[in-house]
Amino acid sequence: MGDVISELLSEVDDHAEVECRLLAGYGQFASRVVRIDGSYESVRTPRAVKDSLMELREKVMYSPGGGTWMSARFVVRQAGLPQMMNTQPA
Repeated sequence: MGDVISELLSEVDDHAEVECRLLAGYGQFASRVVRIDGSYESVRTPRAVKDSLMELREKVMYSPGGGTWMSARFVVRQAGLPQMMNTQPA
């Protein structure tokens, strides 16, 4: 999945972010690329990423009668740039 997300990046980008929230038939996805200068642009979440995350929820995490709410945030950095992130789960 990281390979697909990295395809969103151009030479002026620092990193790409993909966020998702999934529950039963509901899915929300948001993606953006963040430039080296700090500006950003919203982009369409690749279909392969959406499909992989929905499959993960439905086939791996779901338990009959219990349901599964899934949220995730993926950050893919441009190769060669230093890692400068320190985040805590919500």
